Amino acid sequence: MINQKIEPRKTKSLEALSEEYQKEKSLSSEIFNPEIIVEQARRAANALKDIVEKKPKKVIINGEQYLEFEDWQTLGYFYGFTVETGETKEIIRDGKIVGYTAKSIVYRNGVRVGGAEAACLRDEFNWATKPEFQLKSMAQTRAAAKGLRNVLAWVAVLAGYKPTPAEEVAGEETTTNGKCKYCGSVGKYHKKGCPNASKPATGKGEEIDMDKIAKNILT
Repeated sequence: MINQKIEPRKTKSLEALSEEYQKEKSLSSEIFNPEIIVEQARRAANALKDIVEKKPKKVIINGEQYLEFEDWQTLGYFYGFTVETGETKEIIRDGKIVGYTAKSIVYRNGVRVGGAEAACLRDEFNWATKPEFQLKSMAQTRAAAKGLRNVLAWVAVLAGYKPTPAEEVAGEETTTNGKCKYCGSVGKYHKKGCPNASKPATGKGEEIDMDKIAKNILT
């Protein structure tokens, strides 16, 4: 008969069990105390707004303000959220690399609580001629921002901001403080040739032919 050594069963220490219990207790208390959650959210929203409103450059599209990745990070730290991004993957069409995709994972106190996937493609006007490393970086940035947005959008809305990250508004990362990034227009009209002619800085977009207006004035 062969003697078989039986390994002792591994058990968690009292300290480890106590730590897990405290985590579960903390999460449970948050879930079943909505009044506390809402009050904390209001405080977080006010703190975020105080920071964002002091930024010299704000992302404003169609009169609405959007939060950038750094703003989502700030909001995440209020709640103990951190985000991790993985390697980018190529998006191939007809044998050509047309962009990159990336995934993110959101953690809270070391526990996975969410995540997201995002991409950056060359068919976007702003990215048609950018080098590959910038497309990779933007794919990761979008994934990270979207991951935080998925768990914190409700707090951003309380602060008065749009729930979609600025980097994720495809093709529209073109207005700063209400001005068009390309032609500098504010309001209804954009200068001739501006890629945002169909997208207003504020109001309804419409291309305006400055040469034609000057000609009409002179004649």
